[in-house]
Amino acid sequence: MITMTRFARRTTLASLLAAASLATPLAAQDVGLTLTTQSTVTATGPMAGLSQAMGGTTRIQTNGRSSRLEYTDTLPHAPFGVGAVVLTIDTARTVVLVPARREYYTFDVSKMMATVAEMQRASGMTTRITESDVHTEHVGPGETLLGEPTDRWRLAMRMGMAMAMPGMDMTIRMESTTDTWYGRTATVATPSVGPGAAPSPFVPPEVQAKMMAALRELPVGTPMRKVVTTITYNGDQEMGRSTVTTDVTSMVRGPIPASTFAIPADYREVPAPPLPGMPARTP
Repeated sequence: MITMTRFARRTTLASLLAAASLATPLAAQDVGLTLTTQSTVTATGPMAGLSQAMGGTTRIQTNGRSSRLEYTDTLPHAPFGVGAVVLTIDTARTVVLVPARREYYTFDVSKMMATVAEMQRASGMTTRITESDVHTEHVGPGETLLGEPTDRWRLAMRMGMAMAMPGMDMTIRMESTTDTWYGRTATVATPSVGPGAAPSPFVPPEVQAKMMAALRELPVGTPMRKVVTTITYNGDQEMGRSTVTTDVTSMVRGPIPASTFAIPADYREVPAPPLPGMPARTP
C-alpha cells in the first residue's frame, strides 16, 4: 500500500521531471522596458501544486541582454522564496538575490536538472518518453492591450512519460496549450529564468530538437497576455488541471540604469539550494 505522503513525494517528483522537460527560453531585443504583470491561477488535483508557484505580481525590467525579476507580493509558493529578485546578467549568468538576508546565489539550470536526476535515482524511478508532439498556430489578430496591438499565437504540446518506481508504476501524460498575445511594437520579450533551457536528461535529443524548432516559429515580442492550460493524466485518469493567466498591467519604455542588473556590493554569496524555493545552503 502506498501512503499519501509517499504518493505526494513521487507525484511531486513526476511534476518536476515534466516541468524540467518542458523548460523553454525566450529571446529579447536591445531595448529598455519595464513591465508589471499580474498572474492568476486555478488548479485542481494532487499534481497541480507546481502551478500555484506562478500566481501573483511580478515586476520585470530588461534591456535585452540583462533582466531583473522581482516578486513583489507575498506568494505562499513563490518559486525562489518570498521577496526574491532574479537577475540574468548579459544572458550568461543568473543569480537570485535574497534581500532579507543580504545574500545571493547562482542559479544553474543544468545543476537543477542534475538534482532532479539524482532525486529520480534515489527514489528508484526509471523514465521513458512514450509520446510527444508540439506545434504552433497563428490564431490571428488579438485585442489591443494597454494601447498595444497584438497578434495571438498558440503553442500546443503533448508529452507522455512512463515511470516505474518501487511499488508504483505510472504513465504520465501532460497536455499543455499556451495562448500568447504578442505586442506588435513592443519588441522586448519578458525573460525566462536563466539564459536558456538546459538539455533535459529525461527527454531524447530528437524530441528536444522538435520542441526548439516549434519555439523558433513564435514571434519575438512582449507577451502582453498569456494563458497556459495544462492537464496531467495518469493513464486515462486526470490527475491535475491548471490555468495560469498572466496580463501585463503596466509597461514603460526607456533606458534602465546598469546598476539595476548588478549584484549589490554588500551582498554575500552563498551556495545555491538544491531546488528553487528551498533555503539556500549556509557555508
